[in-house]
Amino acid sequence: MDKSFIYLTPQEQWRDIILQTPQEEREYVRLQVEAEGQACVAFFCEALLQHADVADFLEKESIQKSLKRSLYYYLVSLFSASPDHVARLCKIQMRLGASYARLEIPTHIVAYGFYILKKQILGLFTHDDAGGFDRSGLILYAGSMMDFAFKFMMRSYEKSFRKMVEDNEALRLVSIGQDLSFEKETQARTFFTWSMETMRAVCEKRFCDLENLEDSDFGLWFTHKGRNLFNGRSEFVQIQREIETIDTQLQTIRQEGVLPDRFVASLHRSIRKIVFLMDSIFHNIEQIETGRDPLTKVLNRRFLDVVVQNEISFALAKNKHFSIALFDIDNFKSINDTFGHLAGDEILCFVANTITSSLRVNDYVFRYGGEEFLIVLTETDVEAAHKCAERIRLAICHIPVTLRSEQQVRVSVSGGVTTLHGQTNVRTLINRADQALYTAKANGRNRVVVAHTPDMP
Repeated sequence: MDKSFIYLTPQEQWRDIILQTPQEEREYVRLQVEAEGQACVAFFCEALLQHADVADFLEKESIQKSLKRSLYYYLVSLFSASPDHVARLCKIQMRLGASYARLEIPTHIVAYGFYILKKQILGLFTHDDAGGFDRSGLILYAGSMMDFAFKFMMRSYEKSFRKMVEDNEALRLVSIGQDLSFEKETQARTFFTWSMETMRAVCEKRFCDLENLEDSDFGLWFTHKGRNLFNGRSEFVQIQREIETIDTQLQTIRQEGVLPDRFVASLHRSIRKIVFLMDSIFHNIEQIETGRDPLTKVLNRRFLDVVVQNEISFALAKNKHFSIALFDIDNFKSINDTFGHLAGDEILCFVANTITSSLRVNDYVFRYGGEEFLIVLTETDVEAAHKCAERIRLAICHIPVTLRSEQQVRVSVSGGVTTLHGQTNVRTLINRADQALYTAKANGRNRVVVAHTPDMP
């Protein structure tokens, strides 16, 4: 290697590697990849499916179908590049890295996948017949191409992942809302309600009425919003363990109809421990970073991707349902033109308040655009999401809105609903909801349309 190589920028180094490799050798490598690339990719996919951690981030169907096809074309384009194509190659790797970061695929899985792929590609040039070329030169060129592709991909991955970590931390600070003390009191009240109902059912031996803590209002809030707020703190892990222990005991009691010795004392200790840990964890949160729409007080779009991706990961890991509803206020421009922009602001607040009051504590509301609102419905299948969206639509259009000017305005909304189905991409989910919303608008407004998914007839 010429010493001048080390003084080049990474992009210039990549270009130099291609320039220094004879055209005939580059063409031979390209032809080999075209001919054997699909077999290399098939082995890569098989190896990936055997990795213990992959199932938490990628589905088997997406690996076998879309990833297998796109990866083959990626390899062909990589080894078809000329020196003038390096800038475009760099951009492709950067986009790939950003995509992996958005899916929160850990670096060790990405690195492992690239190792397997590189090993298969280099294996194409280890046999005796190498087209009359020096095998070491072919291996050096192919390996360098893979190494620089990985280098640029990981550079973008790290940048995008850092941004996601920052957004996750900011989301952690705002996910409970603006009034920390109010949220603390609310969750203390819901936990107290569950505790009292559980103790009463135990004392009256109504074992079939025992509700798992995870399924209670407190449990749902803790699993979703609490996870965003507290994740990474030791108290969060301890509370999770207490909930799991309690629910395991309650399930056994429901099944066997027998109360174990000292269960009441054990439950009382667990309740006291959870109360102590919740007080401690709230006490440690001293400031809330803004992430809310100043007019409607619902979340703004800053944390949308983070929330949706978190819920996608949770749904896939726990085999839970997850849905999105997107609403748009019908004829909002006409309302603004007729009654003025202040009246339009009142309508936006009315719609936001109606949506918020119609949801559970574990759901999210975002102001998605000017007069659009997006709802994240956790642990909700498409049928339940449709019913929820219909309930919101009817609540909004049921009675006229009385403005501060004492004028009355009839308001309606159109909605699109979709649910997670084999996709781990935030944009894909939101685009499906948006297409359903467009259909609702086109069909006359003031209605909710469910997006078509592959499993629908």
